Amino acid sequence: MSYQMIAARLHPATWLPAIGAIPARLLARLPARLREALEDECGAEFGEYAMVFALIALVALVGVTAVGVELDRIFDQIDAELAKILP
Repeated sequence: MSYQMIAARLHPATWLPAIGAIPARLLARLPARLREALEDECGAEFGEYAMVFALIALVALVGVTAVGVELDRIFDQIDAELAKILP
């Protein structure tokens, strides 16, 4: 192999496109890999996991709202008591 052939193979124009193609290939296969990773041995699929996640998010939202309403009521009571004490 001559020096020119080695230099041609080491030139960035020859290997940069190949490196750029790696992420494109990985991104093309990513949805299928994610779907396979989310499927378990019981046969649960992505949609089922999404429904469980949505249910957990809804329960958390209701809980945070309930805590916020209760804290608002407590602070309103404190404000009313302080209004009686302070002129």
